[in-house]
Amino acid sequence: MNKNIVLLLVGVLVAVVAAVVSQSGKPDSSAQQQTLLSDFDVNQLQQVKFIKAGDQLVLDAEKQGDKWQVNNLDGYPLNVADLSKFVQELVDSKLVEKKTANASKHARLGLTAINDSDSEATLLHLVSEGKSIDLLLGNFAKGNGRYVRFADQDQTWLIDKQLYTPSSAANWIDKKLFNDFTMADIKRLELAGEEGFVLNKADKEQADFNLESVPSERTAKSSSELASLSSSIGGLRMDAPRLLDSQLWQNDSVKSLKVSLFNGVDYQLKLVNSTDADSDENWLSVVASGTDEASNVIAQQYNDNYGKWQYALPSYTFDSLDKSIEDMLEPLAETSE
Repeated sequence: MNKNIVLLLVGVLVAVVAAVVSQSGKPDSSAQQQTLLSDFDVNQLQQVKFIKAGDQLVLDAEKQGDKWQVNNLDGYPLNVADLSKFVQELVDSKLVEKKTANASKHARLGLTAINDSDSEATLLHLVSEGKSIDLLLGNFAKGNGRYVRFADQDQTWLIDKQLYTPSSAANWIDKKLFNDFTMADIKRLELAGEEGFVLNKADKEQADFNLESVPSERTAKSSSELASLSSSIGGLRMDAPRLLDSQLWQNDSVKSLKVSLFNGVDYQLKLVNSTDADSDENWLSVVASGTDEASNVIAQQYNDNYGKWQYALPSYTFDSLDKSIEDMLEPLAETSE
C-alpha cells in the first residue's frame, strides 16, 4: 500500500477516536489542566458571599482596609484562615469533565438557580478589583469532586475539589473570646454585689486559687474547685456576636465579673439572661482596661476589635460563669433535730 495512503488512514483514525472521546464529555489533556477560575484574579479579592435557595444569605464577607469583616454579623471580624483555606482550594480547582448544558437537567446535579426555592445549589459571589463572578456549587460527586456551573451559563462541569462552604456566618469567625491569655495568666477574679466573692493567687506558677473573706462558720471549696471558674474564662467560646444593645445591659439582673491578669490588663465581664416571649438567650459583654502604658495598649486593641459586640453563650457556658459566693463554699452541714 502506498505510504501516503497509510498515513492518511492513520490520520483519519486518530480524528475519529478524538471525536468519540470529545462526544463522551471527557476533556482533552489541555482541558484537564484548565483551572476553574483561569480568568479571575483572587489576589485582590474584596468580597465573598454564599447564598442559598430563595436568596437566603449565608455569609457576606468584605474587606475593609486591611481587615475582613462579616457584614451579616454586624461587621464582626472574619476568621481569615477559613477564607484563605477556601480560596486556595478554589484556585486549585480544575475542570475534570464537561457535563450537561441542558437547563432542564440542572436539577440532577443540584445546579438550578437559587431563586428557585427548591434549589440545592449554593451561589458563590466573588468580587475582585471591580470584576465579579457568580458560581453555582451543586452536588458532590461520588468519590471526589463537585458539580458546578457559572450562573450566566448553562454548561455544567465536574471539578476535582469538594469546595466545602459554611452553613452559617458564624462558621467563619473565631468563637474563642480570649486568645491572648489562658487561665494561668489570671491573677484575680472578683464578682460584684451582695453575692460577690474574690478569688486570687500569688503568682502564675500557682495553679489554684484562694477565696478571700470566707464567711464565719463556712468552709471554702477546695482550691482546685475554685480554679474551675478561671478555666471556664480562659477557654470561653461564644455562639454568635451581635452589636451591643445598651438597653439590655441596664437590666438589674446583670452580673459583673472582673478578671485581672498578671500583665496588668483587666477584663470586665457582664452576664445577663434575656428572656422574652420569643427567646431565652444568655449574653456576655466584655470591656478591657489597663493599669499601665503597656497594658493600656493591649486593652485598647481588644476593645477596638471586640468591644462593640455582645456575645450569645450556650447555656452550659453561661452556667459555668454565673457563680455566687455560695458556689465557692462547701454546703452547710445538715443539723439533726
